[in-house]
Amino acid sequence: MFRSLRSRVIFTALAAVALAAVVVTTTIALALGPLLHQNQRAQINQILSKAARLETTLSPDKLADRLSVPGFSVVITKDGEDIYSKLAGSYVVKTADNDGRYITVQAVLPATGVTVTVSSLKTDQTELFTQILEIGIPATLLVMLLVALALRRAMQLALRPLDDMTSLATKIAEGELGGRLEVEDPNTELGRTAVAFDLMLDSLEDSLTRTQSAENRLRQLCADVAHELRSPISSMVAAADNLIRDLSLTKRSAAAQRALAEETMMTVVRDGKRASRIVGDLTLAAQLDVQELAKHEVQKQLIDAMQLIRDTVGGFALTCDFETTLSGAEGSTMLQADPVRIQQVINNLLSNANRWTRSTIDVQVEVSEQFLTLLVSDDGPGVPDADRENIFGRFVRLDTDRARSKGGSGLGLSISRALAEAHGGTLVCLPNSGGARFELRLPIPS
Repeated sequence: MFRSLRSRVIFTALAAVALAAVVVTTTIALALGPLLHQNQRAQINQILSKAARLETTLSPDKLADRLSVPGFSVVITKDGEDIYSKLAGSYVVKTADNDGRYITVQAVLPATGVTVTVSSLKTDQTELFTQILEIGIPATLLVMLLVALALRRAMQLALRPLDDMTSLATKIAEGELGGRLEVEDPNTELGRTAVAFDLMLDSLEDSLTRTQSAENRLRQLCADVAHELRSPISSMVAAADNLIRDLSLTKRSAAAQRALAEETMMTVVRDGKRASRIVGDLTLAAQLDVQELAKHEVQKQLIDAMQLIRDTVGGFALTCDFETTLSGAEGSTMLQADPVRIQQVINNLLSNANRWTRSTIDVQVEVSEQFLTLLVSDDGPGVPDADRENIFGRFVRLDTDRARSKGGSGLGLSISRALAEAHGGTLVCLPNSGGARFELRLPIPS
């Protein structure tokens, strides 16, 4: 019956009001009886004192009239005869006796010897309590009704934040994300609860977003793996199938068969290496979240960046199909970086330039107080301004057929940017009228 917080609070308040009414009523009834008795005795004493003052100036019958007080019986006895007040007909008049329901005081006046007896009906405790209840019960019920109405309204106002939380939680459960509570005063109990509720929603939505992002990356990765590996695997299968069919259906010489077998093996090895490279790129691409790379894949240490650049460019120039020049890499510059990952970024930039350049690849190094900047330029067809940012997406190729023929997986630039950002740096494609121009910028520790 009282499962809700509102019902329990209202019921508790009403019970408290009822209990307080009972305590107050009982206390008044118990305290008022003795007070009334004390007051009656005080009035009787006043009547007797007045009789003593007036006994010499008034006759007994007139004295009885002067002493007459509503609610009190005054009897004057002289020479064995009772003298009553003529005004006492509508009031309590009783001859002095020992009835326990009355308070009776008798005194003999000193001057005249007149006996004055004053009596008053005692206050009945039960009757008094009944009269108080007759007034107190309706008043208590009225107060309880007013308290219930006031509490209902107060509870509606006080618990409105909880109603807002319930409504918001219902909307979120139905898929309406992004809603938050309006906290008027975060220092109250409900205000702090609302702030904590909003923080919980932020955390939940962030977790949901990351989960959805991870799921999307997984789906995309599966699709990318299937798409990228289809070509080298199909090529290897086709080469092997062609070799088997040729050996079984034709009568070639031993030398011709050996040559065909060597050609097939070279194809399988070449496409196997390509598939292996694609798998490696895909594995790293699955971790392109910069924070994850910085935490798990980048192992920073103090390195001589100039020496690393000289070694990497020099090694690449030995196998490059075109002329490669390096300038500005003299001396030494120390960086906090992962040498393997930085070398991977430089090799990716050089390999990309090697696929598109026509004659030369130019590498320039610039050092400022805060950054080391590596510029890699080629004299190929360049990158249109509209695509200078798009080329850093996964599996983006400006010329798909040519890129595939040159062995690119479309992941190198995307991986390189993620690794650069994991080092606190940047990798961008600069506008350039003659060929592509990439800028790698890494921070120099202060």
